[in-house]
Amino acid sequence: VRERESTAAADDGKLRWPRLPDVPVLAFLFLGVLVADFAKVRWLNPMRGLGRPPIRAEALPGSEGLSARIPGGPEVRLLALSRPGAAAGEFWRPDGSKVRGASFAVRFPSELTAPGREPRDLILRIRDLPDGAEGPVFASEPDSGHSWGSSVEIGGVVDPSLSQLRLSWLPGTRKASLRVGFSVSPWRAVVTRDRATGAGTTTILDGEPAWNGFILDAGGTGDGCQVGYRFGPESADWKHRLVALDGGGRVHPATRSSGLAEDTGTTRFARFDGLALESVREFRIEVRPVTWIEFRDVALEPDEEPSKADLPTSKEAGTRIPAEKGGAR
Repeated sequence: VRERESTAAADDGKLRWPRLPDVPVLAFLFLGVLVADFAKVRWLNPMRGLGRPPIRAEALPGSEGLSARIPGGPEVRLLALSRPGAAAGEFWRPDGSKVRGASFAVRFPSELTAPGREPRDLILRIRDLPDGAEGPVFASEPDSGHSWGSSVEIGGVVDPSLSQLRLSWLPGTRKASLRVGFSVSPWRAVVTRDRATGAGTTTILDGEPAWNGFILDAGGTGDGCQVGYRFGPESADWKHRLVALDGGGRVHPATRSSGLAEDTGTTRFARFDGLALESVREFRIEVRPVTWIEFRDVALEPDEEPSKADLPTSKEAGTRIPAEKGGAR
């Protein structure tokens, strides 16, 4: 009795397609691969902080801006936009509608030199940033450089939860999508090297980039130690750092570093001031993912320019935004 052919090879050496009874089996196997891959991308990787799509910001009630929260991390709100040097009545919401009665004022605005581009100031509110978190980092489509960090007043009072972000785009750009990223997951060791023996390990979890890294021999300095390393590939979706682990298990981040970053990897020398080389048990390269919030299709121009009646008088300049009563929380 001849066994059923399930491959394209026949006994006579000629290539043949699988027989009809094999087609359902192959289809079932193919479907199983798709389901497993979908489950990894949709559920498993997100639970481990891998391959997460950006969190899309949703409109606040009354068209008062856009907001999203990172699980276990901060809430980020995009409240308003303006041209540099705008008066209180010249701000608009992310959907292009006017902000009325607001008294935003940016103290010592951050500057952005970008010849041939038109700058815009964005007012962001960031709250509940946990200890140990990193961020924010920014990206936009179309692409833009940025400057960040100036404080913002409402009604003449600095609100510590508000900051100004300045970006710029080519003239005629009507909409842009902004991403704001934070790292809130714990650091995880990818590459290790024992200081005394030179033995090391590399650990890559499923769904992570194909990390490629090594740590060089360390040397002592007059007041600490230093070590070189290479690690990559570079990715906007990941942060990495080099740390030293002392004999008591305490983690010491590098106090300073210098080197060259490329798409294929980073080559750097890190210093650990005040940490004697003999007290180091192990050096580690650690990573953690960046979680992004996306503000999609933000209006870079107001629906209509403000009239004189919209501009506040000096008596009205202290009016707060109705949607943000109560200040920072």
